[in-house]
Amino acid sequence: MTRHVIGFLVGLLAASAARADVKVLKHDEFSSDLFEAVGQVQGQSLPVQPGFAQDEAYGLIFPIAAGSYPVKVLGLQMLFAAPPNDPDLKAHLRIEFYFDPSVGPAPSKAEPDWAVSTEDLYDPNTGGTGFPIQGGVGAQIDFDWSDPANHPPLMTSGNLWVVLRFYEAPQDLSEEWGSLQCLQNQDFGLCGCQKIGVLGDHAITPKVNVVHHMTAGCSGGMTWSYAEDLGVTGDAIVRVKVETAGTCVPDCSGKQCGDDGCGGTCGTCPAGAHCSAGVCVSDCVPNCTGKQCGDDGCGGTCGTCPAGAHCSAGVCVSDCVPNCTGKECGSDGCGGSCGTCGAGEVCEGGTCVAASGVVVLEVSPAFGWDDEETPISVAGHGFQPGLTLRLGGTLLGAIQVVGEGLATAVVPAGMAPGTYTLFASNPDGSSGFLKDAFEVRERPVAADHPTGDTGPTPADLPPADPGAPDVGPGDPGPTDSGPADPGTPARTGGGGGCSAGAAGAFAPWWMGLAGMLLFRRPRRDAR
Repeated sequence: MTRHVIGFLVGLLAASAARADVKVLKHDEFSSDLFEAVGQVQGQSLPVQPGFAQDEAYGLIFPIAAGSYPVKVLGLQMLFAAPPNDPDLKAHLRIEFYFDPSVGPAPSKAEPDWAVSTEDLYDPNTGGTGFPIQGGVGAQIDFDWSDPANHPPLMTSGNLWVVLRFYEAPQDLSEEWGSLQCLQNQDFGLCGCQKIGVLGDHAITPKVNVVHHMTAGCSGGMTWSYAEDLGVTGDAIVRVKVETAGTCVPDCSGKQCGDDGCGGTCGTCPAGAHCSAGVCVSDCVPNCTGKQCGDDGCGGTCGTCPAGAHCSAGVCVSDCVPNCTGKECGSDGCGGSCGTCGAGEVCEGGTCVAASGVVVLEVSPAFGWDDEETPISVAGHGFQPGLTLRLGGTLLGAIQVVGEGLATAVVPAGMAPGTYTLFASNPDGSSGFLKDAFEVRERPVAADHPTGDTGPTPADLPPADPGAPDVGPGDPGPTDSGPADPGTPARTGGGGGCSAGAAGAFAPWWMGLAGMLLFRRPRRDAR
């Protein structure tokens, strides 16, 4: 087989002379300068997708502006993630270029316009051919335009598709990736993982990331899908260096940051923020776990308290001040008690008097939320088996007479907010009541918070400790989130994409590898 002589450098090549018609096409949020991009990626949690079956692929579509043709594809920049527990693993890929007017998710042609395997790349470090891709290494490929066999053809129309195909069989790499979803057991829909993972940024650009994946199982028929439809949350860090015929006009309309369309930038985001669709977005993730109110940690709120209550440590607390002045028994006005009466006595108006008939002294707790059932205890005197209890006209459930002076019941959900009188009735006709015995409160509504891309969610760069994997095409499935548990990713239907119970449906997972990206500089003699 003819070997394609292609300059492949691990790291960044020395900058060439600036030309108005040479630019880097990309969708990810990081700098167009590969060296700077690697520095920006370090220390961040980004989505990683290593779960590809054999022959599954991940690709990006780069629209070409009118007037830019013909277009020369000069090179390729790539940044993959490595398994955190074995960052030295390497994999071979088939790099495919489609010049196609289609906007996706599937190209209109079955075969690419040009393709090359990394096994046919020239390695400037060894002087030989064959250079597998290693995660955690910034890689740049320069095509040799002095030899027609060593570069893609001149592009005269269509959009530019770059597709990276994993033609090696996936393996059981559960220990290396730190995830049970990288186990290989087809009986359980586990197809294994690749030795490197596609690395994404914080937010995905719609309809430019595509996946060619199995429709079911770990082998068989394949289909194309937009990556976001499969749960992928970030743009892959894969760029193309091109030379266009026309003069590029930068466009930063409505943008604070990101690509200007000509290989430049519209600005950079400050520390603690990242660029998403041309806008700087805070890296802060709101947290309202266990909170009814108060700060969400990102300048927002977890909700507000109703009238008569204030927020304390994330919980709405009544503003009520207990008052027992002139009382020897009964309510203190805030759900507490000013004292209890002796046997045969009941509290009337804060004073203990001899009991007769049915007397209701107190209900505890004195309030409940309108959207849930509230178990209560009713203290009083003269309760008999068969006792009925009502709040206003609503009959309470699960009534039990514990003793002559104590009964329990359940206030049903769905009662209108307000303060109710409790009525107690015995089978012999005796009855009693307690005014303003129980309050039904409306549940505070928590604020709607943005999720940012998380994300999430999490991701991995080379060596790092997975916090929650994000699976790749046809592989590990979601945990979901933000960083999820690296031991629970799902898979795509198809290699790596064998998701149990999800016949062939691609389901990404997350791997949070915080800032462990390795960047290797080129050797001095790299060509």
